[in-house]
Amino acid sequence: MKNKKRSFISDLILKIWQQTQQELLPTGDNFVDSEGKYPFELFYDDGSRSWKPEPHKHPWGVIVNSVAIRLRAAPKRFNWDDAQDYCSKICINGRVASCGSLTSWKKIAELSPDEFLKLNHFLVFLKGDWLDKSPLWTTSSESFFRAYAMKLGENSSTLDQSKTFGINETRPVIEGI
Repeated sequence: MKNKKRSFISDLILKIWQQTQQELLPTGDNFVDSEGKYPFELFYDDGSRSWKPEPHKHPWGVIVNSVAIRLRAAPKRFNWDDAQDYCSKICINGRVASCGSLTSWKKIAELSPDEFLKLNHFLVFLKGDWLDKSPLWTTSSESFFRAYAMKLGENSSTLDQSKTFGINETRPVIEGI
C-alpha cells in the first residue's frame, strides 16, 4: 500500500511539473509569425536552411548573426583539445564545425536580453539545450596551456581564460553561414 501511495504522489508531482513547464515554454504557434516564419533561421542536417518549418527535415541548429549554433551541446564535457577534435569531425554539406571563434560567440553575446531569452526558448522548443548552462570552449587560445571559454548569459556574458586541460561544455557551430 505504501509503494502505491508513493507512486501516486510521484506521478502527481511529475504531472504538475510537466504542466508548469508547458505553461512556461512558448508553443510552436508562438514562434511562428503572421507569415509562417520562425524568429531565427534553421540550419538543417542536409545543409539547407529555412525560416519556415520543414516537417520532413531535421534541424541541426539555429542561425544567429551568420553562425549556425547546434541545437544540443556535446553529450559530454571535454578538455580544449578534445573539444576541437570532437567539433572538427562534424561536417554538413562540406562545412566543418568548430567550437566557434571568440568573435562568433561575442556576436551571440551581443543579443539583447529579450532576444537571448527568445533564442533559448526556441532552442528548447526544437528539443535543444539552453545556451547559458556553463562555459563553452571557443577555438581561441592564448598559448598551449590557456584557451578561452565563453559563458553566455541573459543579462551578461563573461570570457574566461581556462587551462586547456580543464573540462568545459562544447557546442559545435558552423561559422560564415
